[in-house]
Amino acid sequence: MNFSYDKKADAISFVVKPGAGVVRDEEIAPNVFVGYAKDGSVTEIQIVDVSEIENPWFNLQAAAAILGISDRTLQRRIEDGIISPKKIGREYQITPSDLEKLKKAN
Repeated sequence: MNFSYDKKADAISFVVKPGAGVVRDEEIAPNVFVGYAKDGSVTEIQIVDVSEIENPWFNLQAAAAILGISDRTLQRRIEDGIISPKKIGREYQITPSDLEKLKKAN
């Protein structure tokens, strides 16, 4: 799985199946779109107008899935200081900019 942030479009894209192509888009929530392949499988998820979302963040499990790494690997990278996400109770709040830092660190 790959992800990217397009500043011009103000959108985050999560490509689940690179090269599969999108034949149909569906808005599943406000500003959240899913792209489907010919066979009906999900190929891409896009979140648009990201800067308008108040404090967007992902939990540890979602961020690890987006990055294609295990929860424990992501936990180690946090412990190593690669990113310093906010923690509320037992839940990390990992931002899109944290994801970009982790992507560049790989």
